[in-house]
Amino acid sequence: MDNGPVIGNWWQAFLRYTGSGAGEWVGALAVVFGAYIIRLILFFIADNYMVKLASRTKTKSDDRLLKGIKVPFGNLIILWGLYWAVYLLRLPREPYDWHHLVYNIIDTLVILTVLWLAFRVIDVLISAFSESYSIKGEVRYNQLLPFFRDLAKIIALAGAIVFVIIAWGKDPTVMLAGLGIGGLAIGFAAKDTIANIFGSVTIFADRPFDVGDWVVIGNDEGIVEEIGFRTTKVRTFEKTLITIPNSVIANTAVNNFSKRPGRRVKQRIGILYETPIEKIEAVVNGIRRILGENQQVDNESIVVNFEDFADSSLTIFVYYFTSTSVWADYLQVRQDVNFKIMRLFESMGVEFAYPTRTLWHRGDLGLSGMPRLGDGDIDSGN
Repeated sequence: MDNGPVIGNWWQAFLRYTGSGAGEWVGALAVVFGAYIIRLILFFIADNYMVKLASRTKTKSDDRLLKGIKVPFGNLIILWGLYWAVYLLRLPREPYDWHHLVYNIIDTLVILTVLWLAFRVIDVLISAFSESYSIKGEVRYNQLLPFFRDLAKIIALAGAIVFVIIAWGKDPTVMLAGLGIGGLAIGFAAKDTIANIFGSVTIFADRPFDVGDWVVIGNDEGIVEEIGFRTTKVRTFEKTLITIPNSVIANTAVNNFSKRPGRRVKQRIGILYETPIEKIEAVVNGIRRILGENQQVDNESIVVNFEDFADSSLTIFVYYFTSTSVWADYLQVRQDVNFKIMRLFESMGVEFAYPTRTLWHRGDLGLSGMPRLGDGDIDSGN
C-alpha cells in the first residue's frame, strides 16, 4: 500500500505527536519563557548595577568587556532553554529523526554564539593591551597587537568549524583530509591572502615602520594607524583611510619620515645692499649664536654664511636640524629661531630686503644711449 511521499509521513507523524503531547509542549514553552525571563533579569542587573561598578574602576576595559559579552551571553541562556525544551518534547525519531536534527541545529547555534563571544573578548583584550603599551610608550609591542588579534580570531574560527563538524556527527579528520584534494585550487584562489600573510611576516621582521609613523608607501602618504594580518591602514593628511595589502608593502620602497633623528631647516635671508659689511658680519655671528643657544637645535648641523650677491639683496644662508622630528615641535623651534632673528635685525638696524626692480623709460635716454640720471624719471617699484 502506497503511503504517499515521505514528507507527508513526516507531517502526519508530527500532527499525531502534537495532538497527544500538548502538556509537553506547554512545559517546553514554559522553559523557553523562563530562560527569556532569566535573560531579562541578567540584563537588568548588568545595566543597573554591574555597569556602575565597572565605571568606578580606573580602566575602561571592564566597561567594554561587560558591554561586549552581554548580548552573546544572553543568547546562550536562550539556547540553554531550547536544549531543555527539546528534552521535554521528546521529538519523534521516526520516520525522520527530528530530535537529532534540532539538537544539531542548537549545537551549531551555541558554537557560533561562543565564537561571537570569543571575538568580543579578543577585541577587548587587544584594546586593553594597546592602551597599556601606549601609556608606557612601547610602540613596537603595540604594533604587533592587530596581528595577534587577527591570528586569535582565525584560530577561534578554525576551532568553531571543527566543533560544528563534530556536532553534526562527522569526522573532522576525514573532512580536513579531503581538503587535500582541492588544495591546489584553494591555493590558487588564496594566493593573494597567502602573499599578504608572508608580507606581514616581512613587515614584522624588518620593521620598516611602527604604528604612528609618518610614511610614504608608493604614492600613498600618511600616518600608520594599524598593521594587520593582511593589510596595513594609513591615515592620510586629508583624513582619508588607505588600506594597503601587506604583499604590496613588502615589495615597495617605504620612506619613513619618523625614523629621521631631526628635521631640516634651510633658509636664505636677504638684507639690503646698503648694509655695512661690519653689520653683515655681526648678523652672521648673531644668527650662529641664536642657533647655538637653542637646545632644540642640533649644534653639529649649524651652517650660517654670507652666501651670495643676489639680484636685489645680499643673501645669508641658514641651515640647521632640529633635534625633534615631530611636526608640531619642529614648527615651534623654527618659529622661536625666526623671532629671535627678527629681534636681532631690529636691534642692529638691519633691514630685510625684498624683490625690487628699476625701470628706465626709453625717452629718458641721453647721448650714447645712457640714462639721464638727473631728470628724476626713474621709476622704482616692487
